[in-house]
Amino acid sequence: MYLTSLEPITKHIDSFFDQVFTEPNSTLKRSNAPNEVIERDNVYILSIELPGVSKEDIHIDFEDKSLRVRATKKKLYEDDDKGVNVIANYRDYTQIDRVWGVSDSIDVKKISSEYTDGVLTIKLPKKAEAKSRKISVS
Repeated sequence: MYLTSLEPITKHIDSFFDQVFTEPNSTLKRSNAPNEVIERDNVYILSIELPGVSKEDIHIDFEDKSLRVRATKKKLYEDDDKGVNVIANYRDYTQIDRVWGVSDSIDVKKISSEYTDGVLTIKLPKKAEAKSRKISVS
């Protein structure tokens, strides 16, 4: 498979920047959402679980052989809302920011995505010359 995760490196970098730049009492934390990458004959399919995230709060970018997905799960209220008394809160307000390295075998112009039932699915079609084929022995 030619999709590679930069997670080992970005995890340490993110941790450093979170410690340095995150407000001490912030309820927003960074997270890598559960995901899976599968390969079919003509396409790689990346599925990312984003429950509770609005479609408008999902951003997908492709640049320099990297696919980046950013998403934010927002609160249902603002911290300074008058008349709001939070009795209990067990929700995570997370900011997902994940990058995957993508090989030259992907047809970048045909990348597509859809968001259904809290799962973001990104299809990365293979270029025609990158598709596998059987070679007969003569």
